Amino acid sequence: MDFKLPAHEKALLRLVIKRIVKVLNIKDVNSTEMDLVACHKYDTKLDFVAMLTCAESDLAHDVHGISKNLSRRTGKLKNHFVPRLILRGTKDEALRTALCEMLDSISEKPYAPGVYLVSGLALNDIQEALGNPRDFDQTDT
Repeated sequence: MDFKLPAHEKALLRLVIKRIVKVLNIKDVNSTEMDLVACHKYDTKLDFVAMLTCAESDLAHDVHGISKNLSRRTGKLKNHFVPRLILRGTKDEALRTALCEMLDSISEKPYAPGVYLVSGLALNDIQEALGNPRDFDQTDT
């Protein structure tokens, strides 16, 4: 299986993984990330932006459900499992629009000295994950 994602999806996934580690206390980060990528590429397009802002119960449902029901051979979900946080519409347009909206929602008041939050994530984490926005049109290799 190919686990490459376009740069804008990879940037959002990095933020999702940070939230998963923090909120769900997941220890096996690599397996979780690979499961989400496989599901996203080979079965159901996940809404990474929604995963940043959703209720913890929805995030847990999707992360644990994908982990338990993903065929690691095919990347397909088994047992009729359906994630709650899925993309609707054109994938790239939806992700780019959501990313812009997320960045526009940055709090103008710092959470702590020098720390601004977007959906509970520190701005420096977001900037680190996003890297150079000009790279968004390239697929990560």
